[in-house]
Amino acid sequence: MFSSLKISSDGARLLWDDGSSLSANAIAKLPHTEMDASEFRSIMADLNMTSEAVGSLLGLSRRAITSYRGGEPIPRVVAIAMQFLRDRFAL
Repeated sequence: MFSSLKISSDGARLLWDDGSSLSANAIAKLPHTEMDASEFRSIMADLNMTSEAVGSLLGLSRRAITSYRGGEPIPRVVAIAMQFLRDRFAL
């Protein structure tokens, strides 16, 4: 998801290869999202996903995912993406 992200020429939108976009204004209105390692691990377990699988979906390394699982602070964008995965793919 993150690897196909681009910034519009005017700098006001995020763009993806599939035509999706998100304005800077919409990003600013996103709720404050914090996630700890326990919740991160719980989402991965609920989705039955490995560090490699989550990293592949988010465009991050397995090492980064392992760090977040271990307690390294989770960036807001990663927390939002994990919540999206949980909401989208949870059984």
